[in-house]
Amino acid sequence: ILTLACAGLAEAGYLRWANVRADAYSLEHAREPDGLAAVIEHEWDHQSVDPSWPEEALFYTHPAMTGRIRHAMAWKAAHGG
Repeated sequence: ILTLACAGLAEAGYLRWANVRADAYSLEHAREPDGLAAVIEHEWDHQSVDPSWPEEALFYTHPAMTGRIRHAMAWKAAHGG
């Protein structure tokens, strides 16, 4: 059971990492931070928008919505948007 729990946490961590990389890829290639933010908000699955880090690590397969949108807007500010 402990092995399954660890595997589940590792899988969720990997999926969060992959989503961060996908967001970065989108920003670098499409260069549409407002569009990315709109899609993130539209696809929100009604979980907490800003969970604590232990809650996110244990229960989430995607990064928190607040952090993803904050990153897109920071990218926009840094790239003259």
